[in-house]
Amino acid sequence: AVVSTQSGHYGRASPTALYSTHGAGVSVTLTCQVTSPDQLTLTFHDGSTDLQATTTKYEEGKTFAEYTITVDAANKGGTFQCRKSATETSTTSSTLTVLSMTTPLTTPTRANDGVSVTLSCVAQSHADVTSPTFSWLKDGSAVGETPVADVVADDKSTVTSKLPIVVSSDNDGSVYKCEATYSGLASGTKLESSTTVTMNSKYSC
Repeated sequence: AVVSTQSGHYGRASPTALYSTHGAGVSVTLTCQVTSPDQLTLTFHDGSTDLQATTTKYEEGKTFAEYTITVDAANKGGTFQCRKSATETSTTSSTLTVLSMTTPLTTPTRANDGVSVTLSCVAQSHADVTSPTFSWLKDGSAVGETPVADVVADDKSTVTSKLPIVVSSDNDGSVYKCEATYSGLASGTKLESSTTVTMNSKYSC
């Protein structure tokens, strides 16, 4: 899955913009920075619960607080605010958005010699954050086949990429990989899904 945070501000509060595509278990750290004559006790709020900062420090007239959240199946994102007190909360927030490969490639892909099949993968899109750009690889190298033009869902929530191939001895046992890269994310971060193409055997008596 892909995680992105959109920054907000609270005086000098600035949740850190951070992007990742490590899927379930990735840790995301939000930060809050507030100018103050003395150290403050800053917390984070998820809309229902006050969350104690993971770390807090005071330097050069500013209180810094961090809160680390682990994104997993039970916690796929949310909106967080920095709080100085019960009545003083950041006017904007940091929102975690989880993007994922909604329809990964079917594994394995089996067909008879000479049969045309279409590999298809679907990745989530978020108009306010980023949309995926797809690449197809065969055994680690760019494919020779030409992908079909990407299809964006009517509600723009997903983008589909398809690759037509002809099963033969040339690709029997080959691993095809679909990669979805999101512009604006940290270098090298992407979603990916793979399938092994298997040509069905022919038997004669």
